Formats: sequence, C-alpha cells, structure tokens
Amino acid sequence: MSSKRRFGVSVPEDLVRDLDRLASQLGSTRSNLVVEALREFVHDRIHVSEPHFCRGVLLITSSSRVADKLAMLYEKYSEVIKARMHYHCEESCIDLLIIEAKSDKIFEFERMIRNSGADRVRYTPLSWSIEG
Repeated sequence: MSSKRRFGVSVPEDLVRDLDRLASQLGSTRSNLVVEALREFVHDRIHVSEPHFCRGVLLITSSSRVADKLAMLYEKYSEVIKARMHYHCEESCIDLLIIEAKSDKIFEFERMIRNSGADRVRYTPLSWSIEG
C-alpha cells in the first residue's frame, strides 16, 4: 500500500455538505471519495503532458443557444470525430462523440468546446500510446 500525505484544501460549505451526504449514502468516508475523485480527474488529464495518439469519448451537454457554435466546431474538427450521437432532452442537447487524434489536437478541440458556452464537457480517454 502506498503512503499517504495530508494537505489542506479549501472547499465551499455546500460542496462539503453534499460530499458528506454522499459518503454516508455510499457507506464511505469523505477522504475516500475525494481520493477517488482526484484519481479519476488526474487519470483523465495527465496523459496530455506527453504527445501521443489518443482515443476517447467526449460527452457534451448544451442548450440550443450554442448549437450553431458547436456545429461549426464539429465541422472544423471533423477529422477528429469518428462517430457522433445527438439527443434532444427537453431544453438540452446531448452529444456523445467518439474521437481519435494526437493528444494536442484533442486537447485543443476539448478547449474550444468548453469555450463555446456548452453547459458541461467531459472527456474520458479510452486508450493512448505515447510516441517515442
């Protein structure tokens, strides 16, 4: 088992309340939930530190007000998008994209989507290979 290290983090009160409630419901501890969340966050992002070819899923939720911006970005990055599913859910749109490209291109595409006004953007890498 690896050693552990303590460090202080300031967290908004409402988030702490939600975290404590979730820990109780899951029969876990605040620390375990934070470690799990950090591990997933770091795993999903650390791979951009070295150039590589990457494949993953990009989940985007947005309102119809940004549909034109997203459509232009999908066209601009069409070589990155291998498959797309679009679903209308009440006032929101949900896009699920399967993407493949060099890591810098995926990072750039994800950043452009985040800056488009989309409500939520989540990239999950599925596989990657570091270039030698």
